[in-house]
Amino acid sequence: MEITGQVKAVLELQQGTSKTSGKDWKKQTAVITVDAGGQYPNDIAFDMFNDKITELKVGETITAQIDIKSREYKGKWYSNINAWAIDKGDKNQPQAEQEVAQEPIAPEGAADGEKDDLPF
Repeated sequence: MEITGQVKAVLELQQGTSKTSGKDWKKQTAVITVDAGGQYPNDIAFDMFNDKITELKVGETITAQIDIKSREYKGKWYSNINAWAIDKGDKNQPQAEQEVAQEPIAPEGAADGEKDDLPF
């Protein structure tokens, strides 16, 4: 799933060591404001883990590729939103640089308006 919004907050980096595997881990949570074109924008918090952690600045627009997972524990349901890729910039905004159309180049030796006799 993909969400685009403006970064509202970036929380402190958390890190530790897994009790089961003994491997080190890092986690950072970010919050973006998503305006779905309606009157009420939504804030969405997501987590970035280990090598997926991206430096984000409050106010910048990003697009996050996310996975949403839910699990049950003792009769209650818990959900996690994890980002696996972050693209900076809004994909919906037009690019600043427009491509310039190039005029076709006439073959060597042909004057303007002249056709060449080549079959290809």
